[in-house]
Order: sequence, then structure tokens, then C-alpha cells
Amino acid sequence: MKRRAFLSLAGGTLGAAAAKPNIVLIISDDLGYSDLPRFGRSEIPTPHLDRLAASGTIFTQAYSSAPICVPARMAINTGRYHQRFGIYDNMYDPREVKLFFEETTLAQHLKKLGYATGLVGKWHLSGNQFPPNGPTPEQRGFDEWVGIEGGGSAYLAPVKVYRNNTPFETSEYLTDFWGTEAVRFVERNRQRPFFLYLGFNAPHAPLHALDADKTVGESASPDRHIYAGMVKAMDRNVGRVMTALRSNRLERDTLVIFINDNGGGGNHTHHTRAIPPAMLRSAGTSSICGKAVFASR
Repeated sequence: MKRRAFLSLAGGTLGAAAAKPNIVLIISDDLGYSDLPRFGRSEIPTPHLDRLAASGTIFTQAYSSAPICVPARMAINTGRYHQRFGIYDNMYDPREVKLFFEETTLAQHLKKLGYATGLVGKWHLSGNQFPPNGPTPEQRGFDEWVGIEGGGSAYLAPVKVYRNNTPFETSEYLTDFWGTEAVRFVERNRQRPFFLYLGFNAPHAPLHALDADKTVGESASPDRHIYAGMVKAMDRNVGRVMTALRSNRLERDTLVIFINDNGGGGNHTHHTRAIPPAMLRSAGTSSICGKAVFASR
């Protein structure tokens, strides 16, 4: 699919008042292609993502530019192939990633257009530890951010996170905490156009789930039980964000995009190829796109 056709599909049916539509970009981490019922024969219940898919467009050939976190997320954030920056792995040395730091991110573009920009969750593009060894999210176009310091984290509270470079500990299961922060961002910025980058680190390892979420059939492996609980928690918090959009009468003027960063990880996922599950919702669209989509150039 050509870039122009993709953008037309994305924005062509938004509400007439949405000269600057809100944008919610939701990214999962290491989710298997067939781990969502809309994309395969998954036993994991994901009612909120199912509803998002049913009311929007699902992409069955949405290729990630890389099968690993850092280069894939660089491509998502810039709309450019990571090979253009010379990045082929999870690289953190400022000397190795300096070309990426010269690229303009989606958040920087949107901020110039008057958008409120917020990052919740996983960033992983300023190194793998704190303090960062590269530009922080606010130096890459985000007005505010709350997230983990690198590419992975424990999930069971208390968990150390950062808000605009200040560390603190959460009192919630981490995926639920990201949902809480995302909803608060929507409510704070409901009177102006906003860009919310909701980067779940779920269901990336370590495998930590709330006991109440571990509800998979008896034939599944123990790891699959936990993994399923992590996916259920992510789905629940996608639902919380969609509810916040509806309750604030923003749903018709908001473009919602869901994509996995690269492909499934580990032997507890279904399909580990770099064709992630992807869907897009704007008012009035409902379809399946089977054409190859590369969201980079």
C-alpha cells in the first residue's frame, strides 16, 4: 500500500470538526501475531481489542521494519527505515545511534502543529538505563512522559518508574498503571488536540501477571497461563482508554492505532515473525486490509 493511500485511509473519515484529530498510538511489546482472536485462533479473551478491530481497519500484512525492539521503535517514531540510521540491533552507544538522534520524531512534528504530546510506558530509545545516554523523551518532542528506564521491567508492584526524569514507585500492577496514566493524559488534554504514545511493555518478559488474569484452558503451559494474563491486562487498559475517549466525547475526532513493535517473543506466543497484528480506527471505517503495509520509508 502506498503511503498516500494509507494516510487517506487513516484520516479520510474522521469527524468534520477534526482539523487536527487527536492521535492515540498504542504499541504492544512482543505480542504474537495470532495471540489476538481477530488475527488467529487465540484462546486469550481480548474483548476491547476485538471491539477496536471490528469498528476499524485491521491490517493482516503490516510489516515491522525489524524483529527487535530498538530498530523497530525507531522506525515507528520516525516513519523511516532503521537501516537509514545504521541501526540493526538493540544499540545504545551514542556514537552508534547518533544518526537516529538527528531524525525528527512524530512527536516533534505534532508538537510544532500545536499538539499536546505525552508518552506513557516504554520508550527504550535513550539507552537501556538511567540516566539516559541520549536525548530524553522531552528532548524528542514529548511535553511529558512517564515510563521505565530501559526496555524491560518487572510488573508486580512496587515497580520503579520515572516521571519526567524523577524516579518513584508504582502501587499498581504496571500495565494497569500505564492505563491510569493514559486516561489522565486524555482527560487533562481533552480541550486541545493531543498525541498520546501509549507504549505497553507487555507482554514482554519477565512473565508477571495478576492471579485474577491467569484464565487460560488447562491444556496450556504454565508460561502460557501467565502470558495470557499479561495480554488480558493490556486489553483491559486499551478498553479504559477507549472509555475515556467516549466519555469525553472525543471518539469521533480521534485516530486510534494499535500495533505490535516487532513480533512475538519466546515459545509461549503464537507466531514470532515480524508481521505484527495492527489495526486502525477512525470514525466510520470498518474493513480488512490484506495489502502489504510498511509504515517507514
